[in-house]
Amino acid sequence: MTHSFAEQLEPLKKQAANQILERDILRVSGLLGPRGDKSEAEIAKREILKWVRNRSGGNLPSEAEQLQSFENEYAGRNSECVVLDTGSAIIWALKHEEPDKTTAGRIWKNEIIVADSGAGATHFSARLVVGSHVLDDQFLPTSPGYIQQIIETTSLYSTASPFHADSVFIDDDEAFALFYQHLISEKRVSPIVVNAQVSGESYYALRPDGLSKAIVGLGHAYAISDRYSWQLSERLGKQLAVFDGGVRIYNAGFAVDTDPSDCRLFTKAFLQRHGAKPIAERIIRDQFARDSLKRNRIGREVLTFASVKTAALKIAAQNENDKSPSTDDLVAALTNQIRSLEEEKTENEQWQSTLQEDNEALDKRAKEAEHQQRVSANRIIALEGALKNAEKDLPALTPAPDLVAGLAEWIETNFVGRIALASPAKKGLKKAEFSDSSVIANIIKWLADGIDGRLEGTGESLRDVLVVDGYINSPCGGDEFSFEWHGEKYVADWHIKNSGNTRDPKRCLRIYYFWDDQSQQILIADMPAHRRTSMT
Repeated sequence: MTHSFAEQLEPLKKQAANQILERDILRVSGLLGPRGDKSEAEIAKREILKWVRNRSGGNLPSEAEQLQSFENEYAGRNSECVVLDTGSAIIWALKHEEPDKTTAGRIWKNEIIVADSGAGATHFSARLVVGSHVLDDQFLPTSPGYIQQIIETTSLYSTASPFHADSVFIDDDEAFALFYQHLISEKRVSPIVVNAQVSGESYYALRPDGLSKAIVGLGHAYAISDRYSWQLSERLGKQLAVFDGGVRIYNAGFAVDTDPSDCRLFTKAFLQRHGAKPIAERIIRDQFARDSLKRNRIGREVLTFASVKTAALKIAAQNENDKSPSTDDLVAALTNQIRSLEEEKTENEQWQSTLQEDNEALDKRAKEAEHQQRVSANRIIALEGALKNAEKDLPALTPAPDLVAGLAEWIETNFVGRIALASPAKKGLKKAEFSDSSVIANIIKWLADGIDGRLEGTGESLRDVLVVDGYINSPCGGDEFSFEWHGEKYVADWHIKNSGNTRDPKRCLRIYYFWDDQSQQILIADMPAHRRTSMT
């Protein structure tokens, strides 16, 4: 009797389900100190150990104080340090693992490398890795505390630009000149976020200190006063500038002719919406974290702990072999080396898997963009036909399909520029158990019919508004979730739902969406089924 490949692989799937899957969340790299001398390196190591000690019950082995190799276990919080002398550099590598405080089964791992080449440059790198049985991204990327400690006690440089522990305030001519030079510098490799003071007021829409601490070492944070935000407008033009309580991201490679759509903007109008500030902070932190993964490559700017440990064990085994060790000592050395190689192999496999996922995401994004372009072109042809016929009104909407599975194409054809569908929404419509397509069609018409102006304000006027009979619009609250559209992260903070508490997929309807201030359209993240979230 023959079996399918799926049946034959079923035991392996069950075994794999118990494995911890790891994914890099962020990476940091740079030079320690203005010259990277040894004293700066020692200070940095001791700040890192201070951070580890505070998370390990207050005690570490005596070897840690001597900056030597050590291992330490404390209530599931495990630390290991390896010191490797390559002859041309001394590499101090530390790994610290600890469980998540709120999510069972989730483990956070920090890998920190301080490499002193002895040639006037001490390199620093760090990885924050999350491990779990099921990977998700429903958490806030946050720069680890030891990064801020290092910057506060010594200094950390990215190319020629120092990272700062707090937002740099631009409130005089000298500060503005330095900021503008940094902004347009071709050497800049890290993103910048600029927080503009509200015009005529003394405050900012987003707290500069809270934002800067979350992204320290990942990029640069500036807070620009009202007066100098207008000077920035004169230099860049209003399309590229940020002012009157807005917040904007300027990626590496920015120039005065950069496309404004490449500089993510959060206007004051958006930030004044109910619940918009934490959404903006989440998006900024996520973008800075993802950018750090792209520019800090494994094996180049960032070393892994496993690779350093493997090299150290290899050298130790060779030294023992030169001394004609006993069989037991040789077996122990080889066993440790094999174990380290297995860890490195697993890490490399997961890294390759991540690269494959990234490539698939890029391919998916390109296909979505091509599809959107075709839809837009067809809509333009329809509009041109209406103009040629001297019609004053837009072409009438095509009838909504009877089947829910056909709604995605209907939405994209009739509401281009007003409503966009993320991939989960398209897939959800294709496999929907909810069968009343007319209800969804009427809700889509309501979304497209000018609610954008009301969402640009606080959004309170749309809370618990009746959309169609039996369905209301309300904030997601604890059911908020992040999603990706065209390579950018967004947060679905509104949803339209049926009255009552039924979860029967044939009668339960949810349409989760977000108003994008920059593209001026509704982004539907998921529909029509109820999502499983932290609240449900």
